[in-house]
Formats: sequence, C-alpha cells, structure tokens
Amino acid sequence: MRVSYKLRTIALPMLAMLTFLFVTGGFARAQDKQKLAVQVYSGLFMNLIPWVAQSRGYYEKHGLDVDLVSMNNGPQGLAALEGGSIQLALNNTDVMILADEKGLDLQMVSGNWGQQFSIFARQGLKLPHASQGYPAVMKDFVGKKVGVAARGSGTEIAMRATLAEAGLAPDSVAYVAVGGTTGQVPALRSARVDFVVVPMEGAAVLKAMDLGTSVVDFQKGEGPQSFQRLTDCYDGFFGKRSWIVGHEDTLKRFIAANKEAEAWARNPANLTALSKLMLQKAPKAGVPDPMALAENYLKTAPYQTRYDEKCVSGWNDMLLKNKLIQKPIDPAKLVWKP
Repeated sequence: MRVSYKLRTIALPMLAMLTFLFVTGGFARAQDKQKLAVQVYSGLFMNLIPWVAQSRGYYEKHGLDVDLVSMNNGPQGLAALEGGSIQLALNNTDVMILADEKGLDLQMVSGNWGQQFSIFARQGLKLPHASQGYPAVMKDFVGKKVGVAARGSGTEIAMRATLAEAGLAPDSVAYVAVGGTTGQVPALRSARVDFVVVPMEGAAVLKAMDLGTSVVDFQKGEGPQSFQRLTDCYDGFFGKRSWIVGHEDTLKRFIAANKEAEAWARNPANLTALSKLMLQKAPKAGVPDPMALAENYLKTAPYQTRYDEKCVSGWNDMLLKNKLIQKPIDPAKLVWKP
C-alpha cells in the first residue's frame, strides 16, 4: 500500500522526533521538567555544589529547571524565601533556627558546607594578645569595629558567640555591614573596620592581597568550642514547610543532582576544571595567582550534601547559651526526610 506524499511529510518527521525523544529521555524531560529557584551568594565558592550541578547538566538530567538566584547575604535570602520568589534559601542553620522561631516554619532539605568562618584583622592593627590565641585574643576586639555581611547575618551571629564564649559582651564591638569580599577589601584598606568576619575562601583572598592576618579561623578548629561540633550541620538549603509538602519529588531530584555534583568535584582528576569553573563564577580580582589560591583551597574545602540531624542539638546548646533563642528546637521538626 502506497502512503500519500502528504501523509509521509507529516508522519516521518513526527516518527523521527518521537524516536529521538525516546532514546534521549527527552520525552520525559519535556513533560516533566520542574522549576526551582534557589539562592546562591555573589562571588563565593560556597556555591560550588549548585554551580557544578548546573554547569555539568546534572539538574537537567534529573528533570529540573533550576534558577540560581545570586544574593549578597542571608537576610536577603530569607526575605526572598518569605516572599516566594525563591523556594530554597542557602544559609547557616542558626539563621534558619532564628527565623523559624519567629514563625517562618522552615525545614532543611540538604547540606552544603561545613565550618566556614574566619575573623581577619586589618594590616597594622595592634593585637597584643594574638600570640595567646583564642579566647585571650578577643580582648583586642573590645571597642573595635567589626565588618559583617549584614546586620543579623550568620557572620554577626558567629561574632557574637565568639565574644560571648570568650567571656565578653556580644555588643563590646561595633558591627558594620560591609557585604562580601568586594566590600571587605575597601573597608579594611580604609580602616573603616578593624576586623571582618569572612566565609570560606575570604581569608585566603585577603591574605593573598596582603590586607592583614587571620586571627581566629573556625575552619582550623579555632574559636568557640561549641562551633566545632557543628561541621555536619553547619550550612545548607532550606525551604518553607508549606512549599515542601507537595514538592517532595522536586527535592529528591535536587538532592540527587547535588550528590552527582559533589562526587564529580571530589575527584582529584577534576581539580583543575573545578578551579577554573569556580574562578569563572567567582573571580578573585587583585589576587596575584587566583588559580593557585583556588586549587589549594578546594583540595580541602568542606563542601557536602549530607546534613546530620543529630548535630542540630549543638546549635540549640550554642544559641541557648548565648541567649539567642528562648527554647531549643526539635531537630526532627527542623530536618526534612525524603
């Protein structure tokens, strides 16, 4: 039986398209791709897992259309989460607990990073107690100006706890909002601030630019003992419980893609490619050898998709001790379980 020319012109292209979609899995993706808006931070390696997952195509592979929304600090992320312009915020557990206590009803869905902060002093600042380390060195902070990302951010909470556990009043310093590295550099150079609380690679960047010295480095086990128990539940992605209910499949896909990204990043054979990607996303202007800085830092960077619910009790203890919360939060309520 002969097929008419008109029928062939319709059927053959359609057959070819269906064959392609079946072979590539595109048919499922075309029908089932789910949108997700996620907070990341401007200019920080902290975004390593979502950046890798997006650039390597892992989100697309798992049927997600992810919009990574760049923001400058945690409070901006909370505002966007509350307003509904994003579904997942990226922040520290303490920030989430404090927001939850105020009624946001949040749940952590995935880990992202372990210990992350360093406290950096500007060039030429006299630190008579520096050789004694923490907690004695905190005496040199009294009456000084400390740069934080934003008022109420995780950097300020960390500074308050660091002072309190050294036996000093959390308000014995003046807090100045300076933003990220781009704001910290001029603030240190002009002596607008005496110290800055910097996340992740920030201390390495400032040191490479010869702007001062690291005084307390949480990533090396220095600082308040209460913080050293928090590595496995330090930072992660969290969302509103009201959104999470009904979007569990989306979250499972998100976590699966992030796990693939973490596995790829941890392969030593990918270190150069990983470093190039991080510098493309977060250039380190003013650093003499950005590639060396990136490779050295990323070899031991504490990025992770795991999030240990048991570890949350440490946050409760620290926040209660420093009178930042009125009562402990139930870890089982705080952490979403697939």
